[in-house]
Amino acid sequence: MLPTIGSENQIPAILILQDWRLNVLGKQNTPECDFMNLIEKNLLEGRVKVEGIWRPHDSTVTAALIEPSVVKSSVSHPVWMELHGQHTKGQLVIDYNSKEESHIRIITGMDGPLFQKMLIWTLNSNKFYTD
Repeated sequence: MLPTIGSENQIPAILILQDWRLNVLGKQNTPECDFMNLIEKNLLEGRVKVEGIWRPHDSTVTAALIEPSVVKSSVSHPVWMELHGQHTKGQLVIDYNSKEESHIRIITGMDGPLFQKMLIWTLNSNKFYTD
């Protein structure tokens, strides 16, 4: 079963403050951090409304695949891709009411300190995140 996370409008898997993203993670003195900051330049310069929360969805799923113990809670539901415009168009729909077999595990909570440690590790790969 593949892990995913709820959208910011549904289930906050983990809330990482924008301040931590900017002033801790974003201040790592490495080429990897410089690259990440360049990718998120619009976010860093305030061109994207973030409401004080940084939502690294891809990193959340990646962390769960690398270190399953980072996931503290999850739920399983069947899902389907809406292609015909009945409910949405081109979006993954989580079916909360179906009795069918679940296809995905939705991460609803994570070990915040471990996740943050893993994020810092990715930008300073000279030291493993469990050290």
